[in-house]
Amino acid sequence: MPVIYNTWLAFFDRIELDNVFAQIEEAAALGCDYFTLDAGWFGDGTLWEYNIGNWTENIEGAYLGRMREVSDRVHAAGMKYGLWLKANAPLQAHR
Repeated sequence: MPVIYNTWLAFFDRIELDNVFAQIEEAAALGCDYFTLDAGWFGDGTLWEYNIGNWTENIEGAYLGRMREVSDRVHAAGMKYGLWLKANAPLQAHR
């Protein structure tokens, strides 16, 4: 079975690139096969919960348009790159 590292487990949706880069190195050192970015990578800059289904990179937050760099580092560390997706409808705004 492949070993998958998921960014959610370390900091949930509080994404800081330096932490992600450190997680890549740690996951590779542990022998992980896949490195998966969890919630927060997609959408229009608002809360990720309201952007489910908008599978474009959130360049206003999260990875700040640097997902390609993250992917390149994952591959350079010998792992495959994955993205977390949620298939159900987005949450409705609270009134």
